[in-house]
Amino acid sequence: MIKFFLPLSILILFFSCSSTRQKLLNPHAYVTRLPYWAGKAPNKPGLSSKVKKEIPGDILSYLRENNKMGGSREIPAPFDLTKREFAHIHRILGVIPSGMVKRLTPYIKGIYFVEHLGGSSFTEYIYDNQGLPLYAFLIFDRSVLKMSANDWCSRKEQSPFQLVDGFKLSCTLEKGSTNYGSFLYIFLRELGRVFQINNSSFPLALENQSNLDAIQETDFFKISWKKEKDNAVLQQPVQFSSSCNFNYSSQNPSCGPQDAFILYETLNTSSSPTAHGINSPWDDFMESFANYVYTEIMKQPFEIVLSQGDRTLSYTACWNTPRCETKGALMKELLGN
Repeated sequence: MIKFFLPLSILILFFSCSSTRQKLLNPHAYVTRLPYWAGKAPNKPGLSSKVKKEIPGDILSYLRENNKMGGSREIPAPFDLTKREFAHIHRILGVIPSGMVKRLTPYIKGIYFVEHLGGSSFTEYIYDNQGLPLYAFLIFDRSVLKMSANDWCSRKEQSPFQLVDGFKLSCTLEKGSTNYGSFLYIFLRELGRVFQINNSSFPLALENQSNLDAIQETDFFKISWKKEKDNAVLQQPVQFSSSCNFNYSSQNPSCGPQDAFILYETLNTSSSPTAHGINSPWDDFMESFANYVYTEIMKQPFEIVLSQGDRTLSYTACWNTPRCETKGALMKELLGN
């Protein structure tokens, strides 16, 4: 039997993580427990039925406290979705593969939108009294409804690097008139977290790596990762310069243009489908899931182009190349496509 793992809820893109300790200390953590949801979210069919016009006050308070405890200055704020925003959301949810929608919708209690989230998106599990995740709620920043897919991806991929000395980096997730915007790709990443629920084949991937022994036995882990001194490390590490602290959430990036070329040249010979995936096995799975669904199943483009003077480098989806053949086979079996 093929074994997989999936990541716990972590904020993505310009984000801060909610640690287990933070969650326990948050006085509003009761929103992550099953009793809170009794009678609040009827199990209606279809993803669109999960989209709520406004976020409940208790969940908003939980988010605000999470940000405060994590050191973020952002204060999530409620707003009413406009008819135009509702229409855009429903259009995007309507293009998600139907088999995936049918499989995952029962585990989603609500899809909410706020302003000033402090990141693009956030997924939180709802636990039973044994601490096992049974459901999830998903939260997105309003900005993801307005930003184009190419702008969002370009900003994300640029964020670890200094854009100096004529260095440029761009990302393409859309071409032509599809105009799905950034929400489609971001939503797929969060669906990867929902996949963990009620699936005994996937060891629970704890943020503090306390169950790394179980994770390292999965087939997915063995493709790109290994365990060293109680840590997960890449089998093919990226040799950044000594001054580079590769970090997607840094306000003052320390990595230069040469580090960007080193990164993508290394990725072009590795089994990692995206740069973000090298941060951890958990990020690797999230990125692999979203990128595979987006490019292989939904047939959307993915290309990152680096340039500086006469030097250029193009990086595209790897699923039809030998370097990602094994990981792609695992994704195909997992998703049943």
